[in-house]
Formats: sequence, C-alpha cells, structure tokens
Amino acid sequence: METRKNRRFQAWLTLVLMLAVLGEGLHMAQRHLHVRKDFSEDRLFEVSAGTKAILGRIEDRLQVKAFITGDVQSGEWALVKARVEAQVKDFQRLADGSMGLSTQDPSVLSSAAEEAQSYGIDPLPVVTGRGGDQTRQLVYLGLVLRYKSRTEVLPLLNPWTLEVDFAGAVQRLLRDRPLRWGWMGESLEGDAERVVLGQFQGLRSHLGKRMELVEIPVANLEAGESIPNTVDGVLVLRPQDWHPRAAFALDQYIQRGGRALICLDTVHSNSLGPAAHIIEGRELQGAGLEPMLAHWGAPLLDGHIWDRSWPGQRHFVVSDLGPDGKPTEAKRLEPITDPGCPKLQPGAFERTFPPTGRSGTLDLWWCQAFGPGQVPDGMERLDIVHSSEESYLVDWIQEAGRNAGEIESYTRSLAAGGSGQSYVLATTLTGRFTSPFRAGAPAAFDATQHERGKPVEKTSEPVVEGQADSRVVLVGDADWLRDPLPGNYAPVMAGATADNLRLLDNIMDWLSRSDDLIDVRSKEPRQRPIRNMLEQELRAAGIYGLEAPRTPEEMRERLKRADLAEGRVRRQRWSSMLWPLLLAMAGVLGIGAAWNWKERKSR
Repeated sequence: METRKNRRFQAWLTLVLMLAVLGEGLHMAQRHLHVRKDFSEDRLFEVSAGTKAILGRIEDRLQVKAFITGDVQSGEWALVKARVEAQVKDFQRLADGSMGLSTQDPSVLSSAAEEAQSYGIDPLPVVTGRGGDQTRQLVYLGLVLRYKSRTEVLPLLNPWTLEVDFAGAVQRLLRDRPLRWGWMGESLEGDAERVVLGQFQGLRSHLGKRMELVEIPVANLEAGESIPNTVDGVLVLRPQDWHPRAAFALDQYIQRGGRALICLDTVHSNSLGPAAHIIEGRELQGAGLEPMLAHWGAPLLDGHIWDRSWPGQRHFVVSDLGPDGKPTEAKRLEPITDPGCPKLQPGAFERTFPPTGRSGTLDLWWCQAFGPGQVPDGMERLDIVHSSEESYLVDWIQEAGRNAGEIESYTRSLAAGGSGQSYVLATTLTGRFTSPFRAGAPAAFDATQHERGKPVEKTSEPVVEGQADSRVVLVGDADWLRDPLPGNYAPVMAGATADNLRLLDNIMDWLSRSDDLIDVRSKEPRQRPIRNMLEQELRAAGIYGLEAPRTPEEMRERLKRADLAEGRVRRQRWSSMLWPLLLAMAGVLGIGAAWNWKERKSR
C-alpha cells in the first residue's frame, strides 16, 4: 500500500517537475533564442524572402534610429508599438550584423524630440478613455535609416505596412543614386483651370516619396529635343494629340533600353462622363501614339468599355424636387452604379505576372481596350488586365447617364444586341523593339511654320532600333491614378484607390527591375469563410429556409428537430475545444508515465 502511494506521489512529482522545466525552458528561449516561425495560413508576420534578399545585399553598416514613446498609455497603441518593435528586431537579426539599432524616447528627452521633428517625425495624438476621463498622449513611432551618406525617414510606423516600407527604404539606400523618372503628358505642377477634369497631385506625392520626378515637356520633344538617358523610366499620363516628333522621341528612348508606363485616355473624363472634351470646346482627338502602338502589335481600339458584370460606382449632382415636383436650388450627390466605370475583380488579372499576381480590385473610368495585333520578332506581349466576359466596346457617348434609369436602359439595349466579350485593358511589351520610324525620323514641329494634322517631312538623321532590351506597360486609362473629383459632400468620383496605388507600385518596381519589393508587397490576408455549424445542421435536418408551418403539429415537429440540431452543434463546439486540450494533457501524462516506468525498471 505504501509503495503504491509512493509511486503515485513520484508520478505527480515528475509531472510537476516536467511542467516547471518546460516553463523555464520556454522563458529562457524567449530571452535568448531568436528563432521565430509564423504558422498562420497567411504568413503575414513572417519576413518575406524579398525582404531577406534586400537585407542580404547590405555591404556597409546600416544605422537605424528609432524614435518611439516608451510608456504608451493606450492599450491599442501599446500593442501596435510592441508589434513594430518586434518587427524591427527581426530585421536587425536578418541583417546578420550589418544593422545597428538605437532607440530614443522623445516623450522623455527634449533633445530626442527636437531631433525627431528635424527629420519630420511628428507625434501622433492618442486619446485614451478611462472611466469618464480622457487622457491625451503624444505618441512617437518613427524610424531614421542611414546608409553611407544617404538617409531615409519613416515618420509613422504601421505594423501592417512596416515590412514593405522598411524594405523599400533600404533598397533606396542601397542605390548609388535615387531613381529618376520622367513625367510626361499632364503637368507635374497641376493646372487650376483643368481641375474639373482631374489632377494628379496625389500621384505626384505618392511617387515622390520613393523617386525623383522630372517633368519632360511634350512641347520640347515636338521641337526636336530627346528624352534624356539620365531618367530610369518615363510615366506618360493622358497623351493628347502628340506630334509625330514627340512620338519619335518616346520611341527612340525605348529603343535605347528605356522603360515606360503609358496611361492612355482619349477623353478627359469628369463627373459628366466622356463629355469633358465638350467643356474644352474641342473635337475628340487621339493620343498621337496610335500608329506606334499598332506597329508594336498592341493597337488601341476606338471607344470605351461598358462592363455589365463589374460595374463601379460614382456620384452625380442632382437637384432636390420641391412640392410642385420641379427642381429646386438644393443639390445633393446621388450614387450611381456605372458599367462605364468598371471596378475590376480578382478574375481580371493575369496571375503569372508578378505585379498582378495578388491584385484584388482595380477602379477604371471609361477605359479603352487593346486589340489583337502582330507583335514583331524579338518582342513579346503579355496581356495583364481584362474586363469581364460581359463587356461591350461602345462609341464615345456624350454623357454616361444622369441617373440609374438611363444607365440601366443603355445596358439593356447593349445586352439585346449580344452577350459581350472580354477585352484587354492593360498589356506589357518586352524585348528588343522595332521602330515604326525606320523609314525616316519626322521633322521637328514649329508652331510658327507648321500646322497640326498636315503631312510631316522626314529627316536624314539616324534612327536607333532595338539597341537594348526594353519594358513597356500600356494601360487604356489614366483616371485610375488621378485625384478624386471634389463634390459638396463627398467626391463626385473616387480617385486612385489603395488597390490602384498598390498595382502602380508593383508595375513601377517591375519596370525598375525591383522584383523583391513586389514579393514583399504581395503579402495580404486571405478570405476565410466562417463555418456556420447551426446552418449546416438545420440543412441536414431538412428545416432550413422553409416556409412558415401550416399546422401546430408541423410546428412542434420542426421545433423538435431544431432542438436536436442545436444540441449537436453544442456537442461539436465543446468537442472542438476539449479535444486539443485533452490530447495535450494525455501527451504530457504519457511522457510522465513513460519516465516513471523507466525509473522503476532501472531500480
């Protein structure tokens, strides 16, 4: 009897000691080991291979100074701070000794606050409620990165975007000089007289954080100047009626190995639709690049896309009606679902192309399409964005519809004529390009001597062709990157959405051959449908979604089945919670029993 008690005592003592050893081991591992593994399905908190590759290219010492508030009173922001600090330490570990990290608390040290503000790192006011009182605290969350003689600043750290922000900053620091991109077509500074047609100041600010933008006036190209080789790429926005000499300058830049993102827009669309050209008092005119695109095997189709399956939404200014049914001076914005402004869904994107491999949505406005063409030898074309299978190529209409009824009527008339088809809305061209100007370069345009639209003379100057591999991305719309069109209470039309800008960043990285950042940016949470166990059991019982019972007996029978279904659901929930716990306890007890049996056997 005494021996049995001793054995039970030894078994429980062994279990307690094992748990204590396990707890102390976990504590020591947390303090001294830095191996971390993200077992979640999305791997959102695991450093991507792209970031590791960028950090692995550090040759000198990367100095990182963190300006972070030490004692954050808000529980929500304390979690944000902890996540940010853990990510930065991960980056330091992966840098393998090439990254130094120091932290200062500007809320305690006035010198640190002054230094943070000198870098443009301003505190974020955070209000914390405790009972009936509210406390306001200024929270700093910023980083300054220094590499050689270059500096990058991340003024406000977001744990969801920190990895791509940090990796992008490091990649910019590793370059001998910042990226320089040419800005062509629309004015870099903006034009107040054309604000109703949409501006691109938000785009300018967005790109200006990661590269230097240099405006290349189209008039200078028409006068005979060339696109300088000092720019790493060119962004062409809404080219309008370019003279052949300007098209020749763009072609020659690409022939020399240049890279370009060309966003075409035959009309300057505003809240009225493709009637904006009427506001300017001019006829519809093309981009002036159509012959060049056709020569490259990507002809631009005339008209715009009307997508029944993926319509977008915009607003229209309408007048309120008075008691007499007539419009009053009071205005309001009415939301309109418009197939002419499609909101493309995941099925629209080419998944084998890295920039669009994980794209979610894309908002376009009166987008043009690219038709099939004969791509010259040495070049390749890859179509990367399509409309839905229920799309139509429609003529340029003066108004896209003032209300939902007009739009629906127009859509029905299109559907009556056919089922529609999918159209290419964005495509890429790569390889060694052939020039449409091989027969001769067009002469420069002189507004004092020449007239637009007249035949252009050719010169004897040499024409470069296929000098180096090039990359070009063509998009049949420019409004996807513009600023929101303002309204009285809300934007009449939305501008560049977060998904639009993410796709832009991916395209720019692909053109700049910065594929590692595309890998980092592609991480996003996946949709996980919630399993409704009660609905499943009710369906299995044959009582889900039925009409109201006709008799009391039928009601009692359904209630009985519903009670049984709810009981099965409760058992499933308890089993789903208890089984993992019981299995873990059984494993620990099994290890303890085996250890005890081994000790007894050795005596």
